[in-house]
Amino acid sequence: MQTRICTLLRAGAAYGRPGQLMLRSLNETLHSTRVFNESEPALRAALDEVQAKGITLVLILGDMTDDGQTPNWEAAATILRDYEARADMRFFLTPGNHDQWVNDDLAQTKEFSAKDGSVFTVSSTSDNANAPTPAMQRLSYGQMLPHASGFGFAPHLDDLLWETPFGTDPALEARMGAIVTDDMGTIPVSDLSYLVEPVAGLWVLSIDASVYWPDPASNKSGWRDGSSEGWAAVLQRKSWLLDWMSDVSARAEQLGKRLITFSHYPVLDVLNGASGQVDAGGKRRMMPDAGMAARIAATGIGLHFSGHWHLNRSATRLATSGTPALTNIATPSTVGYPISHKGG
Repeated sequence: MQTRICTLLRAGAAYGRPGQLMLRSLNETLHSTRVFNESEPALRAALDEVQAKGITLVLILGDMTDDGQTPNWEAAATILRDYEARADMRFFLTPGNHDQWVNDDLAQTKEFSAKDGSVFTVSSTSDNANAPTPAMQRLSYGQMLPHASGFGFAPHLDDLLWETPFGTDPALEARMGAIVTDDMGTIPVSDLSYLVEPVAGLWVLSIDASVYWPDPASNKSGWRDGSSEGWAAVLQRKSWLLDWMSDVSARAEQLGKRLITFSHYPVLDVLNGASGQVDAGGKRRMMPDAGMAARIAATGIGLHFSGHWHLNRSATRLATSGTPALTNIATPSTVGYPISHKGG
């Protein structure tokens, strides 16, 4: 499942506007790949369908929130905990490019509509007309984790296995990977990948495909993120994840475990080679090419679920000598066009 909970339908008190219903402007929806004001009821409707089918293990493929603000995460966690309690569900998240930032200094400004139809902005920074609204800031990894840790990012009492690429310590300071920078040096950056066995025989592997590296030219507080590059950025800057994926898949085969892998970005070109013709807001978002797909397939993960593109598509790379087949199931979003999710 791919979804987003927005600041919409939250009480305005968090944004310095007590008693005011916060609705994002129609202009922002029209220039987006997703709806905003409908995000919460869309998620609840999808989870009601999941509950009716008797499904109890749910993967959320990144972008649990629209832009990682505190009220978004509070709302999202409240909804998921409600379904956990009422429907005996377990939720497993993977980081999306809208859920967090590498550190705690990514400013954001959003456009809202007032009750009379007028439009106003709320920003985490001050301008000539408005004081800063800290709740609009996107949370860092460290600020986000307390909201999300109960959804796969930390071990559950019932888990039969839980680990990260770095061991079994769920603390953020124990989960630092070496990111390759533009000058080919490395720096430590948080990585929230994890492996969990929630029920006997099933291994769920979440890969943190969010990549951040210093870029003085970037207007995002001197950092750049790899959201337009997807797995290309992972292979270039977090290639050590492939070693862990290979190790996990080898152990899963040896122990007879069913392995399901998911991350925010597709590991195969689910547009059947047409991705070079796709322009998303003036910025082409990258699908893996054949060489990238071969490197990922060689890890042996087999089955991978992805989000990000809001697409209902699948692709398979057939097995070759010494390399097993790889299938990517791209999952549509509950807040995209059309609203959808996948279950089974």
